[in-house]
Amino acid sequence: MSLFRRAVAAGGDKTALRFQRDGAWVDISWNQYGADADNASRALMALGVKQFGAVAILGFNAPQWFSAMMGAVGCGAKAAGIYTTNGPAACAHIAGHCEASVVFTEDGLQTAKFLASGEYRNLPHLTTIVQWGGALPASPGAAQAAPDGGPPLPPPPRVTKKEAPAQQRQRNSCVACVLGYLEILTTRPVLS
Repeated sequence: MSLFRRAVAAGGDKTALRFQRDGAWVDISWNQYGADADNASRALMALGVKQFGAVAILGFNAPQWFSAMMGAVGCGAKAAGIYTTNGPAACAHIAGHCEASVVFTEDGLQTAKFLASGEYRNLPHLTTIVQWGGALPASPGAAQAAPDGGPPLPPPPRVTKKEAPAQQRQRNSCVACVLGYLEILTTRPVLS
């Protein structure tokens, strides 16, 4: 994280990230990127992400993706990217394998896909899905009836678009990492 802090300080108002919105290029400065990563880090701590914990990120490359990743690293957690082309079971497998307590999703389509398999119910660490864009899927928090007609299944983790309040944690107090899962033609993703 210290290298990132140095890059933010050195880059200042220079462009760190560029993306297209409605056909026009939008620049994000190093200062803004650093502030967004700090906000994400504080939000993750407020959501209960533990030091050495994990966060999964399901979305296309976007500034929010990078802010979520650096926010995870900033609070001492691992960040695991999930390909948007992965199916629901593979998404849940990656979130479970890295023991993610928070999953970031790009939009309602990715959130609905993550919830589609129902495997999120078997992820003991998962507490929150944070969707950074688009409309929330219909009734993401509603309890669903069990397929065998038994009692209702537990509701999915809370899905929110709200920024969590800030909290304090010692920064740069551990070595954090970013996990990369390769998408291959098997039933289980492979950790690279």
